[in-house]
Amino acid sequence: MKNLLKRVDEIMEQIKKQEQKSTYWYVVVINPEISKFYKSMGSISVFFRKLTNGTIILNGNNFTNREWWKNIGANGYYRYNISRNEIELVLFVESEEKINETEFRSRVEKLIGPTSIIFGELDEKLFDAKLYDVERIDSGVELFGKYKKQKLSPSKY
Repeated sequence: MKNLLKRVDEIMEQIKKQEQKSTYWYVVVINPEISKFYKSMGSISVFFRKLTNGTIILNGNNFTNREWWKNIGANGYYRYNISRNEIELVLFVESEEKINETEFRSRVEKLIGPTSIIFGELDEKLFDAKLYDVERIDSGVELFGKYKKQKLSPSKY
């Protein structure tokens, strides 16, 4: 985890030092409805894999998610927070091409249905508010002892 945090800090320092921007940076905050999200995706990593490497095609568009993501030259990282009744997924996306916000929203909504999405180009205010929140990069719960070995009982969800 320390290495991951160090790498994120390095990336953020590089962004701050860039005097002439040759790429575009975006912050995308996605808050899906939790039960629908888990029913359709199962996990954050599955969602991100389908968003960036999936084979779905939007109506009137000939690009799969994989091809679209490759065409915009996207790089970056994401962090997530999961609570009992909310998921917050924050993507920090660097791209060689400007990202069409409507197309991005459509690709997300085709995967997980209608959801709250905040999409913005990175500015100094967002940089300070979101990018240095690296302490929250990972969220989760780990079991130990006998609870880790027990199988999950049937759920009402």
